Amino acid sequence: MKRVKLLLADDHTMFAQGLQSLLADDFDLLGTVANGEELVKAMETLDPEVIIVDISMPVLNGFDAVRRIKAGGSEAKIIF
Repeated sequence: MKRVKLLLADDHTMFAQGLQSLLADDFDLLGTVANGEELVKAMETLDPEVIIVDISMPVLNGFDAVRRIKAGGSEAKIIF
């Protein structure tokens, strides 16, 4: 069965590591980014199907990062 490609965006290391350990068996984890700018840049190369996004991140918050991603044509599903 095909595994869903997932990208995590969260600046809280312990929380992100916890999510990674919970999801690693069921999803293809493409990586974790720690701010909105990194998320936008990662989207250019990783092409995830689902993104789990923290709303409050440094440099660029989750809402603004997702706006940029969607404006760029991404069809990834977003979970805040």
